[in-house]
Amino acid sequence: MQPAETLRTSKAKSFGYLLLSALFVVGSAWMGSEGQVLGWFCAAFFGIGVIVFTINLLPNSSFLVLNSEGFKIRSSYRERSYKWTEVETFEVASIGFKRMIVFNFSNTYTGQPRMRRIASAMTGAEGALPDTYGLSLHQLADKMNRLIMARASRFIDRIMRRLLWYFG
Repeated sequence: MQPAETLRTSKAKSFGYLLLSALFVVGSAWMGSEGQVLGWFCAAFFGIGVIVFTINLLPNSSFLVLNSEGFKIRSSYRERSYKWTEVETFEVASIGFKRMIVFNFSNTYTGQPRMRRIASAMTGAEGALPDTYGLSLHQLADKMNRLIMARASRFIDRIMRRLLWYFG
């Protein structure tokens, strides 16, 4: 079994988004103070962005762990883990104006059926990675697809050894 590899989000990118959100909060609050109600709504919206990007700057708030059995996504301290056997393939796709790594689950994965249907109807994929963790989109998708194939190869190898032992 290979050791786990932990990929982390860019703190510089999160800090940049935090500053940008804070500037929009100030500008929106100024609009609100001038009597424009929309300004207060915008200040609240970008205030949420300030909170989210501040959380992303905290230690161990967001990362991707890859190992021989599967992967774990942590985003804003929320974690989800999947086995390689539960995912068909990773692809680069456009969702709205953003390019992301998306994936569909295999038939062996039975979790979250309603959310998977909704996500698939909205985006064409059942799941997506929230970041590229310092790699390009294609580098990360290729790395994860190679890990899926390595898992399948080990599984086939184990079956062949058992057959050879049984019939050998």
